Amino acid sequence: MAMDFVVGFPRTTKQHGSTWVIIDRLTNLAYFLPVKTTYIAYQYAELYVKEIMQLHGVPKFIISDRVEKQILGPEAVREASEAVEKIRTRMLTAQSRQKSYTDSKCREVEFTVGDLVFLRVSPMKGMVCFGKRGKLSPRYIGPFEILDKVGQVAYHFSLPPALTDTYNVFHISMLQKYVSDLSHVLSYKLIKLRQDLSYDKQPVQIIEKGIKELRFQKIPLVKVLWKNCSVREAT
Repeated sequence: MAMDFVVGFPRTTKQHGSTWVIIDRLTNLAYFLPVKTTYIAYQYAELYVKEIMQLHGVPKFIISDRVEKQILGPEAVREASEAVEKIRTRMLTAQSRQKSYTDSKCREVEFTVGDLVFLRVSPMKGMVCFGKRGKLSPRYIGPFEILDKVGQVAYHFSLPPALTDTYNVFHISMLQKYVSDLSHVLSYKLIKLRQDLSYDKQPVQIIEKGIKELRFQKIPLVKVLWKNCSVREAT
């Protein structure tokens, strides 16, 4: 950052008669801040934080004209330097604190080609995300196979046909490793189907008996477990 003062202007309605010129040498952006010749160091520091530091952060170097040092005096220059250094220290402390909060939640995870991972989804009200809608939708979908690594922190996926419109490269923060479990493998038996895709149900056993009492009669009921059906599907 380079800065200079231009004085001798007619005073404005707010009694500003000078201009503080600040130039960012990296982007060649110039800022013209109206100031008063009666400003002291802390007022310049407050103005600098409000107008410049929020856009460019804390500069490593500040270059000022020697003539202005004589105009402001060595004491004012020293106060301004101390104020800027104090602000810079507080900014670095805040950045370090935020970094420590973020680092505590980060995890060093790396996947290889062929791994199966879950994809994290964050559906919002009224929005469809990966075919899921609403707050009660699952937090993860998948698992999906990793086809390739893109850069250092992204992976290329093999998505099902239902998600062909979705870009299949995702950041590592959206992934959760899938731990294989034999209980996740579904077992099934072949069923003979007719031409109309219907099939015959064969009873296996009676798992429950009961009697339904009406006003003038009693009806015996049985709960039958059918072949190729689970206990929950018994009728």
